[in-house]
Amino acid sequence: IKIYARMLSIQASLEKIVSSAPPFQISTELHKSLKAYTGAVFFSSKLAAYKGSIVVNHVLDLVKHRLPGLGVPVGLEHNPADWHKVKSEVQDILTQVRGGAKKMSSNDEDPALHIPIFELTQKLLKGTGCAVTVPVMARVALMRNVLAKHPEENYWDKVDARLAQLQRKTPDQVIRSAHHTNRTVSPC
Repeated sequence: IKIYARMLSIQASLEKIVSSAPPFQISTELHKSLKAYTGAVFFSSKLAAYKGSIVVNHVLDLVKHRLPGLGVPVGLEHNPADWHKVKSEVQDILTQVRGGAKKMSSNDEDPALHIPIFELTQKLLKGTGCAVTVPVMARVALMRNVLAKHPEENYWDKVDARLAQLQRKTPDQVIRSAHHTNRTVSPC
């Protein structure tokens, strides 16, 4: 009985501490971290699709594993209201990243005026902490190619469809497709 009484006392003390904590807000540092994580995941060469919840879920998984280092209270993911704030912030940042990527990829109407893929990739990766690699440049070239062919509203659906098509191909077919893309995309 004494142990049970002591546990109730400790629980009451903990409830006072938790209830007196200020409401959770996204800090500037957390926003910067979420922006970097979102950009890094978005430009990953291993990403299967750009639309849907894939990117958001990957970023949220990263946040869950790095909560203390980000200045986020431990167990935040167990508080639905506060976790929704983080998820909404990631979704907003993802919308900005998508919009920026599409806008930067479509700067010029004339393919001869396009900036080289390497420079475009550097601009897109700025602030993410990611390095410019050949697979990432290939993704950026694919985005530019799809944008040139399908500038309408469902652009990201077309990019995802093209990625899925490439994933279904054999390595020889991918190489032939890459040679075809090299002929249709402006040179680096």
